Amino acid sequence: MREQTYRMEGLVKQLLTLSKIEAAPALLLNEKVDVPMMLRVVEREAQTLSQQKHTFTFEVDDSLSVLGNEEQLRSAISNLVYNAVNHTPAGTHITVSWRRAAHGG
Repeated sequence: MREQTYRMEGLVKQLLTLSKIEAAPALLLNEKVDVPMMLRVVEREAQTLSQQKHTFTFEVDDSLSVLGNEEQLRSAISNLVYNAVNHTPAGTHITVSWRRAAHGG
């Protein structure tokens, strides 16, 4: 029951975020986003959602940030991790990486 409540809460938050994005004329994408901090939160949420059915590795370069919209970025990352947890078999290892590409891009 608790798992279903968390799942529904997550879905409602995603729908609200999507609604805000669609309603906004043009979002400013110049906010410095602390992605490493965001990923620590997403990692805790993923562990809770998984209920120890998956293992996780979050490879995070703490020196990297990005300019954008924090709410949108968090929604996108959370959605990817949510899908990984819910659409892979138990026992799957899920890796999330935040690093500079080798070619500098």
